[in-house]
Order: sequence, then structure tokens, then C-alpha cells
Amino acid sequence: MTRRRLGERGTTAVEFAILAPLFLLISIGVIELGMQGAVSVALNLGARNASRLGTTGTIGAVGVNGALASDAARQDAVRSKVLEPTGGFLVDGNLTVTQTAFSKVVDLPSTAYPNGQNGITGPGAAGRFVQYTFTYLQPTYSGDLIAFLTAYFGGTSAFPKVFVHTSTILVTNEPFQN
Repeated sequence: MTRRRLGERGTTAVEFAILAPLFLLISIGVIELGMQGAVSVALNLGARNASRLGTTGTIGAVGVNGALASDAARQDAVRSKVLEPTGGFLVDGNLTVTQTAFSKVVDLPSTAYPNGQNGITGPGAAGRFVQYTFTYLQPTYSGDLIAFLTAYFGGTSAFPKVFVHTSTILVTNEPFQN
């Protein structure tokens, strides 16, 4: 009777040794996907708020009484507006903001011209069409652990070290004074 119980315990230990890493990898993957999804949502929310701010041409006290903010001030305000609602969740150094202004609808990005035509870098003047592209590089939260587990089991990991999140918004600037 004692021999049989010891054999059952040994089988259970072997089964656990085989299945535990698999469950650990699945758990880590679910957590990683959830965190990357949160980054994507935060970037999209910030991009929406930032593009709305950029279309007005005025920023805080600089824009009081119709005074127009400079392009540099508008660009800085748009950048900070993306990071503001996240409460430090998104890091400034990982964010790239690209603004391209187009004067006519036919110049906008299309299938024939994916980057558009005759675009001018910057937030653009009143009435211009502006494409905001926000790119955020988010390092994986579990990259080192997954690399260790795949090396431990003799494999190679195709899991990326950095996820690239992109949000693109096309808006029309309001008719503010130039």
C-alpha cells in the first residue's frame, strides 16, 4: 500500500513539472496582452484629446483673447496632452508625435499616396487638414521571463522585446486667426 502511494505522488510531481511552465507561460501571456491593450487604449485616448487641442490653435493663457500659440507651443501642448490623462502610465521618451498639414483634400493620404502629397510638417494653419500620428514604443513587461523560460526549455522566443503602438487621427483645423 505504501509503495502505491509513493508512485502516485511521483506521477503527480512529474505531471506538475511538465504542466506548470505551460500554465505559467499562458498566464504571463494573458497579463502581457492585457497590459499592452491598456497602453493602446491610453494612447488612443490621449491622441484624441491631443488632436482636439491642436485643432483650436490656442493653448491655455497663450490663446486668450484670440492670440494664437506658436507652432512649437502647439506641438509641445499636443505631446503633453497625450501623456497627461495616463498619470505616468505612458513615458515621454517612448512617444513620437508626427504632424503633417495638408491644404487640399486631394493631398491627403490615400491608397495611391499613403503618405499624402504636398504635406507640411507641423500643426498647420487655420482650415488645414492635419494628420496626427502618435507612435509609442512599449517594452514588454515579461520579456526577460519569457526569454528565460524559452531558453530553459531549449527553444527560441519569437516574442518581441518591444511593442509598437500607433494611433493616427485626421482632423481639420478650426478657422482661428493666423
